[in-house]
Amino acid sequence: MVLPSMNKSVEAISNNHLQQPNKFPLINGLADVRDYYVANCLLFKLNKGSLRIENEFGEFIEQSAPCLFLLEKDQTITLSMSEIEGHIDFSSLEVSYDLMQKILQSFLQYKKL
Repeated sequence: MVLPSMNKSVEAISNNHLQQPNKFPLINGLADVRDYYVANCLLFKLNKGSLRIENEFGEFIEQSAPCLFLLEKDQTITLSMSEIEGHIDFSSLEVSYDLMQKILQSFLQYKKL
């Protein structure tokens, strides 16, 4: 449950959807994005803060920065972000399925060498 913001001095910045910045108000150092549908593969880079990603089946991963996530397409997730020392910084990039297949094929060929 997300409560109305008591402290708007700290904001999380998302570069989602073609790198257009969005701002999420933090409540006691936390920000939630609920029921986000991942239409394409999503590369998610966390620079500062911590992040918990949960899918519709209740499976989750939680990690502190710096880290990199690759989210599979066609799923609904909840992102729970929290600040560390007053900061959350992340960016995301949608990656086409065709590009993901090429990357995977290149990786598998490299691994065989």
